[in-house]
Amino acid sequence: MILGSILRLLTFPLSIALDAWHMLARMFFRRLGGEPKLLKRMLVRVKPKQAYVHWVRQHSGNPHYTLAESRREDSHAFLLPLSWDLEEEDDVIADDWPYFFAQMLHIWKEDEAAWPEDRTLVMFRHWFEIEVCGMVFDLGDWKYRYNDSQDDAPESVNK
Repeated sequence: MILGSILRLLTFPLSIALDAWHMLARMFFRRLGGEPKLLKRMLVRVKPKQAYVHWVRQHSGNPHYTLAESRREDSHAFLLPLSWDLEEEDDVIADDWPYFFAQMLHIWKEDEAAWPEDRTLVMFRHWFEIEVCGMVFDLGDWKYRYNDSQDDAPESVNK
């Protein structure tokens, strides 16, 4: 029954499928006696806009790269310390937007000399949509593994 439900999910749009997947996962873990755990983290999702896609087209050699492809392949999610006193989305990203920007550019171009100069928060907002989730649930029952290597991180991020 669960497998059939999962297969049906593959035909839904991604956001609907993810919502349904979370519901199924919760049902599955509850049957095993587990309960989702609320993480003491907030999630910030960075989704490309058309200006980013235009830059990618210039540096990827693919003039037909689309916004839909970019949103599917280039969206990133970052876990940040949970803070209940943040009122605005800008408060959430105020300190971290340069890191987010560097990570998104690094996907397509490791050479930082090819990155846009004088990156600002206004430019970041023009290139990316930000989604903040204040409640993040862990539906798994496994230990986390962290990648301790920063070998692949942009130089400006390692400083």
